[in-house]
Amino acid sequence: MYNLRAAVFRLLIRYGIAAVLSVVTASCVFTASPPSHPISMPYETIQFSIAKWQNNHRAAVSLTYDHGWTGENPAEQDVERLLKDSGVVMDFDVTTSYMGARQYAYLRDSLRPRPYISFFGHGHWHVNTDALSEDSARKIFRQCYDSMLSVGLRPISYAYPGGYGYDVKTRRACRDAGFLSARMFAWSGSPCIMPDSMRAPEDWFALPTLPMFGYDWQRSDPLLNNATGIVHTTEELVPFLDETVQRGAWIILTYHAITTAPTTTYRFEDFKRDVSAVKTRNFWIASMNTLTLYATERAKAHMETQYEHDELGALQAAVLRVEDNLPDDLYSVPLTVCLVVPTSWRNRALVLLEGNDLTQRDTVVCHADSCMITVLPNNHRYTLRPAR
Repeated sequence: MYNLRAAVFRLLIRYGIAAVLSVVTASCVFTASPPSHPISMPYETIQFSIAKWQNNHRAAVSLTYDHGWTGENPAEQDVERLLKDSGVVMDFDVTTSYMGARQYAYLRDSLRPRPYISFFGHGHWHVNTDALSEDSARKIFRQCYDSMLSVGLRPISYAYPGGYGYDVKTRRACRDAGFLSARMFAWSGSPCIMPDSMRAPEDWFALPTLPMFGYDWQRSDPLLNNATGIVHTTEELVPFLDETVQRGAWIILTYHAITTAPTTTYRFEDFKRDVSAVKTRNFWIASMNTLTLYATERAKAHMETQYEHDELGALQAAVLRVEDNLPDDLYSVPLTVCLVVPTSWRNRALVLLEGNDLTQRDTVVCHADSCMITVLPNNHRYTLRPAR
């Protein structure tokens, strides 16, 4: 000990205090005292986002049929069987002045057991509403709206007979009558609705459509003979489908009569190929009604989140509320919410609970870092937590 003190004293004299301290420190090992409290990790959270289309499909498509529907003739039955077997929904028009009590009763009684069939308004009379005064057009729209309600059909989407919705006053009358969207007969520029980052159409009452007619029919119909933008075959349809998927958009296909007869507006075999082409792509196949409601809800939706953590910051539960401030009795299409979860929640069963009584709604597993849940935008409380 004496020799060490003497050596240190000599070093102090020769090199100064700073140099000696560096030598002594370098030869020693210090152990830090443990903290008085455990060191916590950063608080874990979840990234929530509402998918543009339900179930996070890349794009959306509506198949529409401007031919009415009774379910009684063989051609309609062929189409219905294909829809049922394929799990594909199709919209049929309702021109209400053409329907008697028997047809109304058939629609009312057959609607519920046929989820693959939906209906849109097509006027009380099949007339050019652009040629009418705004009040007269509104009356026709409203007659159609009220007649649909009378048989239990909720009027949401409309299609202008002949596509005559070019006049602003016509579109205004359709909106004032109670409809939420309306479809034209043709398209200009692009048939894609809400492409890329768009959250709503440019005009809900001027939705473009892709008319589907066979070559023979177009050549024989003087109204269509010189028309452009018409699709005749599946081969012509495919580029439009691919563009829609690429741009994350919505496209509407419009048919007028689908039969196996030699002379028809569109051949049934071609329609089958169209359905197959749609199904092999990442489309949400839904009615114009459903897509109108979903897109409106998503555009209006606001999310609020809360988290429950343990003392180290690990996530124990997440509480989500989504509100669109729209009437819940109409805007009730479930929204798909995409999640990016922390590492501790990956590859674990997560339960989705609804309400304050924590009723279990679903179970999901995030195999990577992302997964999806389905919620209604009605300000209900949804709790997500690992299964116990």
